[in-house]
Amino acid sequence: MGNDYGDSGKPRVAWNDEQARADLFDALATDSLRLLGHLPDQDLDEKAANAVGILALVTGQDFEPADDSDGRDGRRRITRGTARDRLISTTDPDSRHDPPPPAVLGA
Repeated sequence: MGNDYGDSGKPRVAWNDEQARADLFDALATDSLRLLGHLPDQDLDEKAANAVGILALVTGQDFEPADDSDGRDGRRRITRGTARDRLISTTDPDSRHDPPPPAVLGA
């Protein structure tokens, strides 16, 4: 499975199919970990090094071993819950999940 990285849009998957989504997320995590495994030997400029750092952070915070995995077989799923200092935007690192202001809630 996997993703067409040449297409900048959302991955093509049946979003209403739980197994298809799980397979896609597992493939994305696998691709990310495989790429990160090859990068320590690379001489990266600052921009590339920052991108690699964000990829490592997002992969680490957003994926965990699959339910029936011992953590060593490489199968991953989306992490349940949210890390306290989770990076929610790769373009605005200061963004956080804050509750909406009362005016937005109609208060």
